[in-house]
Amino acid sequence: MSTAIPMPSQRIVEFIRSIGIEVILSPLEAAPGVLIQNGAMYIDFQREPIPREILEKAAQIAVVPKAERNTLSTQSLLRREWYAAEEMMASAWHYAANIHLGMHSSVHSSPEKQHAFGVSMLQNTGMTYDYCVAAEKGSSAYPSMLKWTRE
Repeated sequence: MSTAIPMPSQRIVEFIRSIGIEVILSPLEAAPGVLIQNGAMYIDFQREPIPREILEKAAQIAVVPKAERNTLSTQSLLRREWYAAEEMMASAWHYAANIHLGMHSSVHSSPEKQHAFGVSMLQNTGMTYDYCVAAEKGSSAYPSMLKWTRE
């Protein structure tokens, strides 16, 4: 099997690894092209996952507290106590990652409205600032991120 990563997926994988999320390139049996197991992201490039899918899974891992990440799987995410909140955070994180990587997505046409709750939760966990807090602190506002993963 070739483990060559197509562009722009290679940039995405490099980014995900740079923020401390393990990425394993491996054939997957009876599964989608991207899944989460033991807190790591498994990607089967023979199935040609689209970049959005890769970033979505990375977002789901990144917003979970670090101490809990090693138990994550694609299935266990759905059973988490704070699943709905983490999904809102992941959506806002995904948009910020798109901007950071220069992959402006038409899927996120109105981030201010779509991600208001997610941004607030990312701010509460110390990952970003909204416009008001950023102005008070003299810092960059969302979609700029202070941290890409939750402590």
